[in-house]
Amino acid sequence: MGYGNFLQKAEAFCAQYGLTLAQAVCILSAIVGLVCFLRRFRLNRKSLFSSHELKIVESKSLGNRQFLLVVSYESEKFLLGVYPNGMRFLSKLGTDKDIASKADPSSPNVPPL
Repeated sequence: MGYGNFLQKAEAFCAQYGLTLAQAVCILSAIVGLVCFLRRFRLNRKSLFSSHELKIVESKSLGNRQFLLVVSYESEKFLLGVYPNGMRFLSKLGTDKDIASKADPSSPNVPPL
């Protein structure tokens, strides 16, 4: 009933464009295979244009939907305040090297206790 009608239309289409039915099936299966491959291994737009250097290192809830965030980008760290209506830059914490040298008590930049 509907299947025979479909085959007749498919044969008419192939005859119109000079294809055999087997060629049309191969072309369609190649297109479907390509679409499946691209869906499985597609590259996100984000991954193409992002270097994955922006990271939330730590977050602390202050209650009432307010947070403090330590965000690192490349080797620098920043303190951000997040509140219900927006976000605010609070301070630059320095680079990873600066933070490591402040944590090391043998560093000459750290005053004695």
